[in-house]
Formats: sequence, C-alpha cells, structure tokens
Amino acid sequence: MRVAIRRGLNSAGCSDGCCLRQLVPALLLTAGLSTFPARSRAAEPLCDWLDGLGAAAQARLDGSPDAERHARRAIGALPAGLAGARARLELGLSPGAGQNPVERASALRAGSGLAAQPVRGAILAALGDALLAAGDPRGALEAFRGAAAEGTSAAAARARWRAAEALHAGGFATEAVAAWRPLLGDPLATHLETAQRLAYALDLHATGERRRAVEILRSLWSAQPERPESAAAEEALARWRAAGDGSVPPFTGEERVARAYRLIATGRVPEARRELTLAQATRPAPRADLLALAEAAALLATGRPGDAARAVEPYARSPDAGVRRGVSLIAARAASRERRMADAMAAWRAVAASDAAVPGLTPPAQASLHDDAEYFAAWLHLDSGDPANAAAALDRLARLHPGSRRADDARWFAAWALLRTGATDAAEAALRRLDEGSAAPRVRYWRARIEPDPARSAALLQSVIAADPLGYYGLLACTRLRAAGASCAPPPLAAGPPPPELDGLPEAPRLRAAAALAAAGLRDEAVAELEAIAGANGGRRAAPAAAELAAFLGDPLLPFRLARDQLGLSRRSLPWSFPDAWPAIVEPSARAAGVDPSLLRAVMRRESGFRTQARSAAGAVGLLQIIPSTAARLSALLAFPAPLAEQLEDPAVNVPLGAGYLALLLERFGDPLVAIAAYNAGPGAVARWSRERTGLPLDVWVESIPFRETRQYVRAVVENWVGARAAAGAPPPAIDPDRRVPVPADGIAF
Repeated sequence: MRVAIRRGLNSAGCSDGCCLRQLVPALLLTAGLSTFPARSRAAEPLCDWLDGLGAAAQARLDGSPDAERHARRAIGALPAGLAGARARLELGLSPGAGQNPVERASALRAGSGLAAQPVRGAILAALGDALLAAGDPRGALEAFRGAAAEGTSAAAARARWRAAEALHAGGFATEAVAAWRPLLGDPLATHLETAQRLAYALDLHATGERRRAVEILRSLWSAQPERPESAAAEEALARWRAAGDGSVPPFTGEERVARAYRLIATGRVPEARRELTLAQATRPAPRADLLALAEAAALLATGRPGDAARAVEPYARSPDAGVRRGVSLIAARAASRERRMADAMAAWRAVAASDAAVPGLTPPAQASLHDDAEYFAAWLHLDSGDPANAAAALDRLARLHPGSRRADDARWFAAWALLRTGATDAAEAALRRLDEGSAAPRVRYWRARIEPDPARSAALLQSVIAADPLGYYGLLACTRLRAAGASCAPPPLAAGPPPPELDGLPEAPRLRAAAALAAAGLRDEAVAELEAIAGANGGRRAAPAAAELAAFLGDPLLPFRLARDQLGLSRRSLPWSFPDAWPAIVEPSARAAGVDPSLLRAVMRRESGFRTQARSAAGAVGLLQIIPSTAARLSALLAFPAPLAEQLEDPAVNVPLGAGYLALLLERFGDPLVAIAAYNAGPGAVARWSRERTGLPLDVWVESIPFRETRQYVRAVVENWVGARAAAGAPPPAIDPDRRVPVPADGIAF
C-alpha cells in the first residue's frame, strides 16, 4: 500500500502561485522538525522547495530511486539558510548512486540540528551509517551513541548494535568487546547475526581471549557452513594456526563429518562430499562406519538410494548400536524410494526396535525417530496398495500408543484406509470418532463424499463451509454444492474490533513516535518502532493501531504477524492476513510467468511468512525459499542473471525466480494443486506419485500424498490462495475436486 504523502487536494486551494496540495508534503515532512522557513516572496521557489521535499519523502517511503533527484531539486529552489539545510537533510536521507558517503554524512550532520525527538535519533543513526561507510568509525560511534540516547527504544537498540560494529570496523577491539558483551545471549553468541558473531570473535582474539574466539569460530564453521562467514571463520582459524597459535588445533575428522551432515541438509552435497574426503585424510581418521553412514546420506540426497544402501550394508552387524540403527534407517529410506515395500517395512520395524542414537541426526529428528519408524512401518501398507492391512496396523498403532506424536495421523489414515477399501460403514464410524476440533472440516468433507443420501451429504458440506469458509475443505465443499445445483454462501467474516482510543493506550507515546517517523519519510524506522510495540508486554491492545499504521506504510510483514498471532481473521484484518505484498515486483513477475499473483503470494505466505531474510534448515532463502543451487539452474533455464546466494534475500531477485519455477511446475503437471505439491516435495517425487496414482480424483490424490508435510502444505497454500483472492476482491480459485490427475508431462525435474 502506498503512503500518500502527496495527497491530491482540490486545486482551488491555490494562492500566490503555490497550490495547497504542494503545502501538504511540507506540513507532513515538518512533523517533528523544530523549524520551518517563512513564506518567501518568491512563490515559485517556495513551491518547488515544498514539492521537492514532499516528492523526495514519498519516494523514500516507496523505495524509489528518485528520492535523491527530488531532494536536489529542493536544494536548487532554496539553497540558503534553514530552507537549504532542510533540503540538504532530505538529500542525506535519500542516498542514491550519484551520492558518496562523505557528501551524505555532511548533509546529515548539517541537518541533524533541525530535528526534534524522535526524528533526531533516526537522523543520527543514518549519520552513523554514512560516517561508517565514509571510513570514519570514531565519528560513526559518536553518532550511534547519540542515536541511542535520543532515539526511540527500537532505534536505541539498533544503535547499540551499530556502535559495536563501528568499533570493530575501526579496529578498536578492546572497546568493541566491551560494547558486544551486553548484547550477548549465550557464550557462543549464537543469536547474533553471523557477521556480528564473526566480528565479535575476531575482537576477542585481538584482545587476547583466544580460546573463546576459537570456540565461537569453530562453532560457526561447523553449524552454519552455508553462510559466507563460515568460510571467513575457517580462513581466520587457519591464519592463526599458521602464526603458531596453539589454541587452534586442526579440525578433527568427527567435526568434518558433522559439517558434512549440515551441508547435506542444506542441499550442498558436492561440498559435503569434499568435506568427507578431507575427514578421511585426517589423523586419526573417523571410523569407517561413521564415514559410510555420512556418505550414504549424501547418496540418498542425490537420488541414489541403491548405492546408499550398498554403502552401509557391510556395517549392518556393527558393534555400535547407533550405527546398526543408522544402517536400518538408510535401508528403510532407500527401500521406500525404490518401492520395495516389504523391505522398507521390515527396515522401519528394525529402526523402531532400537533406542540408540543414530550418528548425524539432529536432536529433534532423534527424538521423533521411534514414533516415525513405527508409523511408517504401518502406513506403508497403504502406500503399497494394501489398505485393509494398513487400516488394521494403523488402528493398532493408535490404540497401543495413544500419546505418540503420530497417533492422530494413524487414526486418520486408519479411517482413510477403510474408506479406500470401500468399507463405507466402517469408514463412517471411524470418521465420526474424529469429528471434532480443527479436524472437523476434513472429516465432514469425507463423510459427505461417502454419504449416499444427497440431503445429508449437502448438510455436511454446508457445515464444512460454515466451519472453514476460506479454507481448503470449505472451497472443495462449495464446489461440490454448486456442481449439485445447490447454493453456496460462506458466512461473512466478523467485522473485527475497531482500533482503541489512542489516549487510553500505554503505548500511545510510542505510536505517536512511529507516526512522527513516518511523517518524516523514515519508513523503516517507523516500522521498527511498531514492531517493538507489538513485541512489548501489553502490546496486544495496541495491535490494531500498530497493524493499521504498518499497513499504511506499505509493510506487509508486521500486519500479517499481528493478524495471525493476535487479532484473528475478520473483515478488518483480512487484507493484513493476506497482504498485497511487494506489488511492484510480484505483479509484473507473475504476469511475465503467466501465474496468478494471488497464487504466488499464497506460496510466499506459506514459505516465508513474507520475511525477506527467511532461511530454512535446508538452506532455502528469501520470500519464496529458493535453494542457491536451484536458483543457479533456474537462472540458466529462464535466461536470468545468475544470482549470488546473498542476493536471494532481495525480493527483486527472489520473486521472479520463484514465479518462473512455479510456472514451469504448472506447465509440467497441469494442475495447480499438483504443482503446489511439487514446489514443496520436488518435481521428481510428485511425478512418481502422479504416475502411480494416475486417474485418481484430485481430492483423493491430495489426501494420498505420502508426505504429511506436503499434504499440509498443499492445503495451506490453497487456503492462502482463497484468502489472497478474497482480500483482493476476487472470487476463489476454480478447483475441481473430481478432476482426474493426469500422467505428468516431461519437464522440469529439479
């Protein structure tokens, strides 16, 4: 949403050649400023000055590169005195390609005295950034300390971080360490951004705290090998070691194996295999069985299940119980992918029979392995085309282990397996037992599907729509009712509570500060203040006002988070729940790819929650969660410039790539829901499922997806799609649950 600083007013409000509409930008821009030039006798220069300032601030709020040009126009109109200083301040706040940091710092320093709190704090922070870029860390430090003293709470917090970074950049290690320490949350500083973590460790080493520095860098190198700072950490450790620092031992084979597992998890298999080669060359080398398990994980990740199983087969009788269980786990996964179902079920039972820790598994995966193994051993009966045995095995699992994290899945698929056998009476009874809470729309939809009486079926479908008006099952139920000639009218959303009176809120001063920052064109600073309000104790009462102002500023993330976590869904919060995010990028990218923009945003909402800096455990980056290796291949296929991994956080890079990928999946699979599944699970797996289940109705096909994560993903993205179209005033997408899933065409396979 655009912040209309330059609101159009009736042109009749003109005097002395200067229209009232041109005064509006200045009135807004000077909110929080202590001085304003008196009316000049030369009306046109004043008008040009006002219009230039307003246009520059609007351009900054819009993220437009024209801000600098408009600011220079204001300087040209009234270059002297307070008016000239105010225009130069706008220039300093509007850096562009033609402006060097020294010029920017000079403009900000000259103009900082014109501002009152909280705008002055934000200007001092911007001055600190400019001075740091200009190579003046001491000056930057002074500015950041001023920002911490005079800015809002959010600005002060950021300024303290930047002060530590300025000290590091200036080589003032002792002072930097003293500045870093209050910001740390744990000894390894794992909550810091990786660049800050690296800087802190380097400062520690420079002040003689070598062992602590080495510990932090080794942890960074091992736990986050996908980050560029990991390579910098490795270089620093090697440099210290070469200089004779005895606190820096070489990496052990076990450390290299652990790093290889992390690289495999983030999709960097070639790098992982190089790490395993280096591990094998260390002295002493890791045990052969541990290396084999890691190599098998790499082979599975590259689609070579048979080779993976053969790599670990010699260690099936290892004296190490964890290795034996790891061999069974590799065998289970390999057999499942090769469709050797009897072998897979036996291997999963062997995994479930042990409690030993499997080398290379993360603690969460280790904790869930027993329940997962028991569940897969039962569920694979269904995947192998034996629903009768699946129903019995899954029902037995749910009864024997009611507290298992897989118990709800087992109960659902026991009922689903009965439905697939055609035992409708038994399926209906099993479904009725699950008909409560959040599962009700799903259960009632399938009860309606097997209900022979049209009137009772229609009543069940109406109850689905009432419970799930913007959801996946609500959409399917509505489609079915209309196909049967019945009406479908989802209930209207509640209006939602109006924003509270500002004067009654403890957060009112902070909301006013955010509004003042916004009025000065300081969008990011205003949003940061609103985020601080939302995260504070008692912030719930202020949430509607914070969401409204953030949405007015064009920020999609904070209103979305507040609607999701605090406000709930209503007519008022609908556009916040499904924001029109990055329209200048999403709309043209979607049009160029031939994709519905609402579908693209639906995927974005599920993938990243509209966070540009989102990163997954698998190494996916940005709004549409693209893995760097996938981005490189997509760029070649779509004739885009090949992006660096760091560029994937930029919406202008990430969104066109994600739109192009989604378009290729739609072209191959021919149905949006199948393409959505492929976006999550990969086109190879979905092509296999489609070939095995060709001809199934679409709703049955989705329910039969082998991976729980992908089933949930498809339903969630469709719900987002419905919501995004509703927020845009468009009808829901046309999804035919009876459409037969076709054989996939040839096409994209990565």
